[in-house]
Amino acid sequence: MRTIRLLTLAFLLAAALPAGPVDFGLNEYKSALAARNLKWKIAYEVTSDPPESYRIEPYKYGGAHVTGGDLRGLMYGLLEAAEQIRTTGRLKQVHANPTTMIRGARLYARDANFTPERWRAYFETLARDRFNRFTLIYTEPPRDLQYLRGVTQTAADFGIDFTLALWEHEPDAALDKILAACPRIHTVQVRNTSHDLDTYRSLVLKPLRAAGRRVALDPEPEFAKPAAESGVAIRIDPPSWPPNFDIDGPPEFERHALFYYTFGRVAYDLKAAPPAGQNAVEFRAAAQLTSLLAMAEARSNDWSASISEAVHNRVDHIASAKRTPLETVSALNATAALLAKSSAPDFQLIAKMACEAAEKQRAAYEAELSEGTHQLAATPAPLKSLPRPQISHTPVKTAAPEQAVEVTIQINPAKEATIVRLHYRPIDSAETTAVEKPAAPSVSFTIPGSLSDLLYYFEILNRENTGWFEPDPFTTSPYHVIKIEPKP
Repeated sequence: MRTIRLLTLAFLLAAALPAGPVDFGLNEYKSALAARNLKWKIAYEVTSDPPESYRIEPYKYGGAHVTGGDLRGLMYGLLEAAEQIRTTGRLKQVHANPTTMIRGARLYARDANFTPERWRAYFETLARDRFNRFTLIYTEPPRDLQYLRGVTQTAADFGIDFTLALWEHEPDAALDKILAACPRIHTVQVRNTSHDLDTYRSLVLKPLRAAGRRVALDPEPEFAKPAAESGVAIRIDPPSWPPNFDIDGPPEFERHALFYYTFGRVAYDLKAAPPAGQNAVEFRAAAQLTSLLAMAEARSNDWSASISEAVHNRVDHIASAKRTPLETVSALNATAALLAKSSAPDFQLIAKMACEAAEKQRAAYEAELSEGTHQLAATPAPLKSLPRPQISHTPVKTAAPEQAVEVTIQINPAKEATIVRLHYRPIDSAETTAVEKPAAPSVSFTIPGSLSDLLYYFEILNRENTGWFEPDPFTTSPYHVIKIEPKP
């Protein structure tokens, strides 16, 4: 008990110090200058660039103009500038945008009884490696709310969004007290055991509505609709490919710097360079595994089919361009084999995680397929892949409010294609509209007018019931965005 009180007191004392993500980045920049005995000036500001993006524009006489699309992006720019100075003693021009929108890590509270200093070091690690979300999982109700408040505040100081996860125990009436004591909690995840809707409404939905601020719920699928109908905000992660993720990172983060670097840096930038001294070939294999692990853990989304969806499509001969679980399994095993003799323990750890995920994915797929096909005479034949044709499209970037937009796609040759689908939705919505037409060398669609920015992409199906996406999610951002101009 005395230890808990001391930790709480330490957090309260630390909270008196002014801090924030830009302060952290600026201090890192100044520290790098001091280490090189440089006196360069720096100008920094938030601009209208996309969230979490940053730019570094070096001055000829030393120093730079660093900008960010938001406070987190500005922090990333300052951190990048500091790293350049430490490693090379000079600055180069950079313009960076995140590839994966949500780059999360999570720990069980029972494994993370850190001191305030260690929590600070942990969130420094996450910030440097471009993580933007952290989930703390409680398997019994949290007791020391001042300690929890300190953890949430420290996360915010480093630009990390904090999610409170209550797993494996019944939600209790303390949720309102937790939210009142910890104003930095803006997302709650509840995985209860009774699955009783009335209990969920009174002990989860009611406190969320009464919180006095927007607190989003990441609900279990069966409670998503009742939660939305009750007026509770639902967490909707922005679309991303590779998928958004929350990894179960090792609590001994000090000994696993390469693990966190590989997951976080590659998710932000698929072309991230390996740390100094690391084997570049092994790093690329480990980087590929981090994306594949995210695919294996992701729920069904725009570009990846869940096990149930993939089995349904296969048994009923439904065409889809989505990546299947078996494709992910094959890639996990093949890529993990490249790290079998790695001398880096963290690369071995990532490879082990990949093999375990592949085994779990294959077993679940085969179990679902067996259950769904027990009345069939034979197991459906494996899907065949066809070479991708030349697909071209000129993106529409802006539109007036409520103005219909025409989009056209060209396919050459189009002989293997059967159907072209256009998928579109408001960028702040999870509800996608799909329109399809017979395949042809040139196919046009009309997207109805909107007041919100829109995202869209194409799905081209072929005679083997597989297909391709445009844009290709394996080479670029998987969708186009139409910015709706302000009303005059």
